[in-house]
Amino acid sequence: MKRQIWTHPLLEDEAALRQSVVMMAQSLQPGNADFKEGVQSFLQKRQPKFDSLNMNNPVLVTADMLIKGPGAKL
Repeated sequence: MKRQIWTHPLLEDEAALRQSVVMMAQSLQPGNADFKEGVQSFLQKRQPKFDSLNMNNPVLVTADMLIKGPGAKL
């Protein structure tokens, strides 16, 4: 979200919207461990126990490609 806040005002509205939609789709993928834990904790009515930041998280990888360009590192 912080990347979006800093970069999207510099983009045309359509480009910012497209990036947001792609990142949102990645965040909802079942392969995303944060998504799985979020859903499980909600269903079990408990606080989530997220793992440490994983740089291979699909949302981070997608954000890097969209905002910084292919091959970018955080």
